[in-house]
Amino acid sequence: SIPKKFQSVQAIKLLRNATLQDTQRIEFENYYDQLANAKSDNTWIVKPSSGGKGKDMKISNSKVEILKYIDSHRSRTWIIQKYINDPFLIMPGKRKFDIRVWVSVQSFSPGDFQIHVYNEGVLRTGTVEYKLNDLDNIIVHLTNHCIQTKSETYGKFEATNEMSFAQFQATLDKYNNSNYNNKNHKNNSD
Repeated sequence: SIPKKFQSVQAIKLLRNATLQDTQRIEFENYYDQLANAKSDNTWIVKPSSGGKGKDMKISNSKVEILKYIDSHRSRTWIIQKYINDPFLIMPGKRKFDIRVWVSVQSFSPGDFQIHVYNEGVLRTGTVEYKLNDLDNIIVHLTNHCIQTKSETYGKFEATNEMSFAQFQATLDKYNNSNYNNKNHKNNSD
């Protein structure tokens, strides 16, 4: 069955117009400093609130670099999110993945809110081994097709770097043993 390793996403900040509203900027800086003082991982992902395809995303563990990046793009609205530094990884290859599920919202009317979820979806898989210390290599961190197709190993593990839920379950069944779990979940910072 699907593993129960989840981490809560902390400190999602919606930052408007790149200079940040004073309270949002202070809140981010205070939280960043708290993590730094506690010697906790302090890696963040910065992404525009609109767009897609991994465009203009930045992953950094430097408060100065994060704020400078946002300040250099003044006309945009940004999300700064604590990066999950120890994600569950897909085998073979210790790669990141994301899950895509199709949803149809039929009505937003009060009292008649209807959502339909398709029972099948896909996992978009990475092409290279995940390593936290390789923050500048976006191919390591984002599984967007438009990014992964630039990798020399695109399609090496799965055709078009996608897998169905059934394929994912088969992969979990194949590698679901203590050896896999210990290797897969050790700190990936080396």
